[in-house]
Amino acid sequence: EGKLTTIEEDQLSGIRAAVEQLIGVCFQNYKNLSEDEPRGIAKQVPEQVPAPALAIALELFRILRREPLAPEAIRTLQNHLQTAARSCYRRHHSVFLGERSKNGDDADDNDDKGNARLYTGLSQLCLGLCREIGTDHVIQDAG
Repeated sequence: EGKLTTIEEDQLSGIRAAVEQLIGVCFQNYKNLSEDEPRGIAKQVPEQVPAPALAIALELFRILRREPLAPEAIRTLQNHLQTAARSCYRRHHSVFLGERSKNGDDADDNDDKGNARLYTGLSQLCLGLCREIGTDHVIQDAG
């Protein structure tokens, strides 16, 4: 008595893996969590930052990891946040590249008009990244 059967242990292991996977998705999309979206992830950063789900995911992470400050747990969290950062960069970079190609910025970058478009695109990229960093600060201050 008091012990789980093999089947129960397997089921518990499967549930634990599924919860850890959901926590990973939550951390990888931490800026875009939204309770207003059916899937819970908005395409744009929602008005309410951080989403309440982030605090819940962090608490579940602490519960599932017996030692949340152990090197393995920290590496796992770092990997999720690095994935989020890469996704953010790719999103901003693809917008920049899309604007360049939409503006017909192929080989004629030497003229003033082409340079102005390039500068504007870089400016928009920098502003977007600054907004992302600002969002990170809001989330950090809320914790």
